[in-house]
Amino acid sequence: MTNVKVKTLAPGTQYEYEIIPIHKDGIRGVSFKGQFQTKGNKLPTVDGLIARPSANSTNVFEIVWTKPSNNKPTWKYAIYHGKTIDEIVQK
Repeated sequence: MTNVKVKTLAPGTQYEYEIIPIHKDGIRGVSFKGQFQTKGNKLPTVDGLIARPSANSTNVFEIVWTKPSNNKPTWKYAIYHGKTIDEIVQK
């Protein structure tokens, strides 16, 4: 059997996957799609998100949000920015 282990997934999250067999000459076979859910509690959502220009600078934005009330374990936040969604995804 062939297998792939996908790591660093979020807990308690529904994922979709698709497997596509591709011949070396580029011909594609019939794909298979499926779903699975990881174990554990979902990551907390980011509520009250507001992005606004900084009052003190012309090229600075301030991003604020409400910290989850149950912040255990203590979560870290990653903030990505770009001019387009494609630019953000490529980072």
